[in-house]
Amino acid sequence: FHRIHHNVEHFIERLFFHKWQVNEAKLKRFVAAAAHIEKPEALGGHFTAELARFTGGAAVALYARTADGHYLSASGETINADDLTLAAMRAELGPIVPAEIGSPLEAALALPMMHQAALAGFILLGTKPTGEDYRPDEIEVLAWAAQQVGLDLQAIRVRDLELSNVRLAERNQVLTELLTTKQAPK
Repeated sequence: FHRIHHNVEHFIERLFFHKWQVNEAKLKRFVAAAAHIEKPEALGGHFTAELARFTGGAAVALYARTADGHYLSASGETINADDLTLAAMRAELGPIVPAEIGSPLEAALALPMMHQAALAGFILLGTKPTGEDYRPDEIEVLAWAAQQVGLDLQAIRVRDLELSNVRLAERNQVLTELLTTKQAPK
């Protein structure tokens, strides 16, 4: 009986859910490759394109935290850090449906990119072109992907800051040597 049950279950799963499984596998493959992209602009662009593919063409926008505490998209749109959706993502540490909390953001789903309990960035997804809601399993994999890519973006920023720090230290050393040679008695 168990063998028959397993075979029937496998057949039904493959018949009805194969398309979903393939879609999820493509997203997971992208996330694995994302860790090897070098530039934050490239990673952001590729990720938004992948999310648009995964959702069947929904609008996608990636926002990153700026030095002044606001969030900026690649298109130049700014969202205030005190928006209800952002506050809810920080409080709940997970995906938010902006309409459910009365946020003015026009998005079907907001996915946080957390780093050390801080909102480093987020993704806003529009409604699916089919009009369907996001299923719980889709929300789960989308949230996971956003978090992983957010960590990759943070790693790129850290690497760039370390490289900048090394360059500044080298320039400082050169300037120190120049000052030392000019101040040396003749």
